[in-house]
Amino acid sequence: MRIIYTILVIFTLVGCAAPTGQPGSKPVLDLRTANWVSPDRTADLTQQMSVNSGSHKLIVQARLQLADTEIRMVALDMLGRRAMDLRWGVDGFDSNTADWLPDLVQPESVLADLVLIYWPLDKLQALLRGAQISTAPDARLIHRDIGPDIRIDYDFTPGVSYVGSVTLRDPMRHLTVEIQSAEATNE
Repeated sequence: MRIIYTILVIFTLVGCAAPTGQPGSKPVLDLRTANWVSPDRTADLTQQMSVNSGSHKLIVQARLQLADTEIRMVALDMLGRRAMDLRWGVDGFDSNTADWLPDLVQPESVLADLVLIYWPLDKLQALLRGAQISTAPDARLIHRDIGPDIRIDYDFTPGVSYVGSVTLRDPMRHLTVEIQSAEATNE
């Protein structure tokens, strides 16, 4: 049972909270008060997310849906229990977490990393605070004003597809997140 809690705690720490030990640092992306920005593409994905933080390696299963009017994610623990769901859309942000989850679980942080990974560059840059983006055909670098860059590597072409593998590395948070995505089926 402790590993399930740890999975969800580490998973939510993937988000862009202000790093500890950096006086005056601010989150790179804070969507709690941001207006909805469409990703301009739709997708319905099943995902396996592997999170490495220090000596911990954890896995979460998720369903991610991107639409013109909202992003929606449902995360399940390894026993198949609904642990968290989040939605950000034209009418704002809302989330639910299971009552058995620790208070450290922050769906806003998970959402922030999903936006860093999947949003179009022009729309993402407008949402960033204290950071700039540079790209290569298969990577994004988020250059912070304070601290090391966040690097996102893709085995697919961002903006063309969402299916495949993506890895987010954030040295400031000592995190590596690997996401395997496939198109969802109704079977």
